[in-house]
Amino acid sequence: MTEPNWQQLEQLRRVDLVAYVNARQEAGIKPGSIASQLTIFRTFWPDLLAQEKVSNGAVLQVKAPPAGDHLPRYLTPTQFQRLEQVLLTQTQADRAKDRFNLTWFYLFAHAGLRLSEALNLRLADCDLSGRQLRVQSGKGDRDRVIPMSDQLVTVLQNYLMVREPASTDHLLIYKGAAVKGHLLPDRLWVLGQKADIEPMTPHRLRHTIATVLINQGMPITSLQQFLGHQDINKTLIYARVYDETVRNQFASAMAHIEGIAMADWPVQTISTEPVPISIGQICDSV
Repeated sequence: MTEPNWQQLEQLRRVDLVAYVNARQEAGIKPGSIASQLTIFRTFWPDLLAQEKVSNGAVLQVKAPPAGDHLPRYLTPTQFQRLEQVLLTQTQADRAKDRFNLTWFYLFAHAGLRLSEALNLRLADCDLSGRQLRVQSGKGDRDRVIPMSDQLVTVLQNYLMVREPASTDHLLIYKGAAVKGHLLPDRLWVLGQKADIEPMTPHRLRHTIATVLINQGMPITSLQQFLGHQDINKTLIYARVYDETVRNQFASAMAHIEGIAMADWPVQTISTEPVPISIGQICDSV
């Protein structure tokens, strides 16, 4: 979406103000603060309408998000590439600690794990041949199995060859014991600072992979299972991030449709022959 020209208020559209509200949410601004900003806007816009300096009254219909309603703070493709490049540069020596850092990073970035889920992973949870990861007792005390990307499989294979000896079967080991506390969030925060991305947290990587997946067409119910959400309403928040993709695809499709000559439009042929219907089809329809 092109940047609106804020110097010419007559060109301000409702969609521009909606985009502004969404951008403020992504920046972590609280709904109450956004509501205050919209209140200020509403105090002068009616006067501009009365003076016929602007004509778009629809912008007054834009509402602030309700309290507790936040868009996920995902990374843009450029931000993620920058963050990943910092990581790859720091780990190119391929030492044991480098393989460890690659592993926890891609568990967040490609598997979308919560911090507690990553720390709770056991060796038996990694099915490299089946290319799947078992997440035991996730949020809500529910287990799930998720697929692994090629990159995640590769870094896990490399890490397991140099994993520190330990008395526990936890996957992630640091100094002979299971990883605890703020070790991973602290390291990720430092990576974010070097990539000029703040704040950088494990959950932000979780938001990023979820946003990428839904923008690539993953059904919302599949994304729900992947993320381990019990309530699908928590997953539906990513559908709002998808709005821009839908709008772009709609514009592209409409441009194509409008370019089709009327004579080339498909014509539906109505058959007079009876169509057999199976019991299975009837059951699927009810």
